[in-house]
Amino acid sequence: MVMGLPGGPGLVAMRRPPAAVELRAFLLTLRHAAPDRLTQCGQWGVHELVAHLAAGALELAGLLEARTSRPTRDFSEREEPFRTLGDGALRRALVVEGLRLADAIERRSAPVMFTGRLLTVDQVITHVRSELVLHRWDITGGDDIDEHALADPALVAHVIECVQPMEPRVLPPLPWAARAGSVALHSDGAPDVVVATKDGHRHLRFAGPGDLAPERVRLHPAARTLILWGRQPPETLLPGPTEIDGVPGRPSE
Repeated sequence: MVMGLPGGPGLVAMRRPPAAVELRAFLLTLRHAAPDRLTQCGQWGVHELVAHLAAGALELAGLLEARTSRPTRDFSEREEPFRTLGDGALRRALVVEGLRLADAIERRSAPVMFTGRLLTVDQVITHVRSELVLHRWDITGGDDIDEHALADPALVAHVIECVQPMEPRVLPPLPWAARAGSVALHSDGAPDVVVATKDGHRHLRFAGPGDLAPERVRLHPAARTLILWGRQPPETLLPGPTEIDGVPGRPSE
């Protein structure tokens, strides 16, 4: 695939454009989303969410392009210039910064330090995919495209292995807390994820052999991804009559 970077080094032939499917789905959704429309992401409207993505793309591209490591700028510092843009300019900036990030990923081979966590190039790609998939759901509230994308087990592994260790912490609080200190989130065809709560902090890990949590909740794979990112899944993805600390689900037999 050949991509052009506005104001950049010309056309770049890419072997595997990173997150191309997810970016296309997000941009098509954005076409029909008004800038002041509220999203599922805190108190953000669409405009603030797009500013977050554009700023994140610029920041990550800069880190990938740099010859020496530097600290990742915090959200407020990097997002404020984008929030002040008009809607049309902001949406164009998202595309431009997204293309720059794709180019930087294609040219990079070494790991990069991002938010206190050393990421391989493949992990960077999964992070970009996760951001686009999650924030598309924030806009739509859930459709068939979201359900399929969020069910990817690679997104769950990324939360546990890469996002959880980031400093400062970027994972929002769970929409509920484990009553017994820990709970296992089960989705068919994938390892359970144990969520342990201690001293007000949570820790995520994959369950090991014989690892039994006090509570075990069966969830749709997409719902599990949303919960790990601090979102409240729609009831359609939370089958079963049993309720554990505010989250409907069916304990496994």
